[in-house]
Amino acid sequence: MSKLINNSVLWWFAGEDPHILSQCSSKIGFRFGLIGLLVLLISISSTLSIAYGIDQILESAVADVLVGAYCGLFILILYLFLLHTLSRNVLPEAKDSKTGKRISFLIRILFLIALGYLVAQPINSLIFKSYLTREITHYKDVELKNYERHFNFQNMDELALFQKEQDSNNYFIQKVIILNTLFYVDRSDQRPVNYFMVSLSLLISMGIISLFIAPVFLKRFISISNNYYKVKRRIQTKVIDQHHAAFVNEYNAILSGFSADTNYRYKTAYLDPPYNTRLKPKPKERNKDEFLKWLLDEGN
Repeated sequence: MSKLINNSVLWWFAGEDPHILSQCSSKIGFRFGLIGLLVLLISISSTLSIAYGIDQILESAVADVLVGAYCGLFILILYLFLLHTLSRNVLPEAKDSKTGKRISFLIRILFLIALGYLVAQPINSLIFKSYLTREITHYKDVELKNYERHFNFQNMDELALFQKEQDSNNYFIQKVIILNTLFYVDRSDQRPVNYFMVSLSLLISMGIISLFIAPVFLKRFISISNNYYKVKRRIQTKVIDQHHAAFVNEYNAILSGFSADTNYRYKTAYLDPPYNTRLKPKPKERNKDEFLKWLLDEGN
């Protein structure tokens, strides 16, 4: 089981670089593999759930397959992007506001909670299908009585047409409402609420929401001092430093080609190029000669 989860395919679904993870311990590989497995499970369950929901609304096999597949792929790409942005930055960076980061993290969590709640509704509708069938039958009877009372049908053909419309209506939205709110289907009828079913439905919704947010917390609470981030820092800084050094050499070669009498060189206002997190201290104003030396770069 451990070897099955600890593989490069699931690492990719976790939004991380498989090349870096291959150089880390099996424990870290297993954790990121578990994150990838959960993301894959979220995508598949979202596809099936949304496809079933569309089928209940439109009753079209083609529409539910196309819309379900599209939504599942959309959620997968969205989740991969979200996990990638949650990956800790291993490069030197300027200090940012912790409050801003926390608000950003909270917004992402709230979005996933809403998404998980949405995906849970068709699943609940399928699980409690027999209970909802009884509730909808009662709802149709109440609706028909109200219709007869308000419109006082004289023509039986109109009443038959209304009943036909009722039979063709799946009442999917009504089913969702029944499972998620403590209300009477018709207040004049005062049909009692099945609190057990409603509570069970909410528990299932909470379970699916927990599935949606679990990968985020699993990844978020991996310490920056973890071996994975150490390896990632070493690899990324090496690549960046090599490219920056090559850029500086090429830039200086271009500058030196303008004139043999000049000694132009690439310079930066930062102490730690190319990360540029610390500015060089400003020169102290002393006298005119000191200023001219600094201006002509003779003091360095």
